[in-house]
Amino acid sequence: MTKIRRKVRDLWVERLESGKYKQGTGRLNDRNRDEFCCLGVLCEIAFEQKVVNVERMMLASAYGNDDDYEESVLPEAVMKWAGMDTHMPDPTLYIQDNPSVWNGSEIITCATANDNKKLTFQQIADKIKEWDVIEDED
Repeated sequence: MTKIRRKVRDLWVERLESGKYKQGTGRLNDRNRDEFCCLGVLCEIAFEQKVVNVERMMLASAYGNDDDYEESVLPEAVMKWAGMDTHMPDPTLYIQDNPSVWNGSEIITCATANDNKKLTFQQIADKIKEWDVIEDED
């Protein structure tokens, strides 16, 4: 199961549930439509926390530092800040009670949940709440 720092998880869930962001697909942030993928919402939080920079290009926003800017997956700096496995730039969600798969359960990435399965931000937030948390050191 995906692990995440408690404070990061709580901020991300709060933003996904806030109604502040219009949900979109294919990019972290589609500037033409002012839409965000669920991962783009996390990148916006990381930008506000000064973890990464953002390059606002004509069609999309790219998040990162130095020469590591991303438009469609989490930059390594965001994953490290969040306490996530840096080998998985698209964290996974565990979906139960899915009649479309043979055993009723499946593991999908956040981007797949957002872009292909069309889960709402609320549904994605509910799954993120199930992740194991890393307690923050104050």
